[in-house]
Amino acid sequence: MSASTSESSKLLEQILASFVAKSVNVDDLPDDDPTAKLGKRCGELFTDGVDVLRSLIPNDRIRAIARVVWDLVGNKHVLITLGPDVPTLSFTAMRHGNVLQGLVMIPKEWPQMVENDTSFMQLGAILFVGVQIVDFCNDRLLGDQDAAARTRAYEAELLITLRQTLPSWKPNDYQRQILARYPDGLDTTGVVLYPYKPYEASQEST
Repeated sequence: MSASTSESSKLLEQILASFVAKSVNVDDLPDDDPTAKLGKRCGELFTDGVDVLRSLIPNDRIRAIARVVWDLVGNKHVLITLGPDVPTLSFTAMRHGNVLQGLVMIPKEWPQMVENDTSFMQLGAILFVGVQIVDFCNDRLLGDQDAAARTRAYEAELLITLRQTLPSWKPNDYQRQILARYPDGLDTTGVVLYPYKPYEASQEST
């Protein structure tokens, strides 16, 4: 999920270009419009994945943060967008006037990526982005030097849980690298956690 400097620059250009163009809400398109269908399907897949993390994964810390993600996305504190042409689920923030809006960007090919996923890569990507959502809404993402390690550690926590729960599951090369870097998941030395606010507290403070 890491990108080289040139890839990051290209992604930034795509993000900026997408906001220069006129935005379209899929809810404003006809139901039979292909873009509307794709956008709604991608949104459903994302929320389905968050639901799996908050209700099915046997790990209390993953469930807890996924419940906050569910509330933040469901109440549109963070928006889900289709594209620009990102290679994987991505999170960014764009300023609209005095408001800094968090956005989850979903690749146009994501339904196929989910369908072909046999390693839980996309579930890990949902958690990875979800942690960024919570960090963003707690003012702990932008400029926080601990944020990157925290998101990877949560991903490792999920992989450790999968390995314990599903003995037949085998991590791929990328996942083995994450497990090697964060062998104890969230308890790995150097990972900084904090008491993030639940959705209700965030809502009351706005």
